[in-house]
Amino acid sequence: MFKIKHFRFLFGKLVAVTLIGIGQSVWAVDLNVSSFIHYEEADKRVIIGGDSTRYGLGIAGFEVMADFENKLSVSASLGYGYHPNQRVPFSRSGRSVDFYGPVNGISYGGTLKYELWTKSDYSLVSEFSVTKREIDSPSLVGSVESSTYGTVALTGNAVNNFDTEDLLLVAGIPLGAAAFLKVSGGLSNWHLKTNAKVSGTVTLGPMTSTITLPKTVNVTGQDPIFNIAIASNNPEHNFEVELSNRSLQSKTDNNVQIRAIKLTYEFKF
Repeated sequence: MFKIKHFRFLFGKLVAVTLIGIGQSVWAVDLNVSSFIHYEEADKRVIIGGDSTRYGLGIAGFEVMADFENKLSVSASLGYGYHPNQRVPFSRSGRSVDFYGPVNGISYGGTLKYELWTKSDYSLVSEFSVTKREIDSPSLVGSVESSTYGTVALTGNAVNNFDTEDLLLVAGIPLGAAAFLKVSGGLSNWHLKTNAKVSGTVTLGPMTSTITLPKTVNVTGQDPIFNIAIASNNPEHNFEVELSNRSLQSKTDNNVQIRAIKLTYEFKF
């Protein structure tokens, strides 16, 4: 099995080669700016140790990439998403309550790429990326029916953090003169953290009490990731559609997969 120390060793080698290459070609840089729309969602509820949470993120953003003459590239990306009244289910002890409220999502990260081999428009590239995601639901409202108390109004809040470190090999295959196919696979170190809290006030006769239910999920894992993309091959502007599947099976009770789609338009200078 691919151990974490081996993962970090390979990343260290990639960083060292990148820094040397940047020093050798610091003035030979092509700058590209891309806009993108990205959506990802778990195929089912994420269940870890009996606790469950729902994961999904939709963002729009931009990426800046610097291509160096010695087959190196470095990029940074930033994305943001907002939904004014998103459904957010809260589940605990086998019972689920639907909450609604505004949800903010943000994603940012960086990528290093190095072209290992190229011939006749075919290529093989090593890629390492780090991405941090945060989904914040600060003011959620819901309700639950109780045989004793009737309808109980609830408030809640939740923060989901999902961080990944992906090490991939990317194969580029030409599809005629106008487009090419990219197929990639590798391993991902991931960290999922959820902090949520639900509160409600119930009244029985002269007595009033507040009930608070916290929920915390904090786990790390290492699993495979696979991507496939089709991109246009135009010297002035490029489009790309990418589909990906990220596994969380090493630490989830129900073999969760995160599916994603990303649409990118690249500007060249």
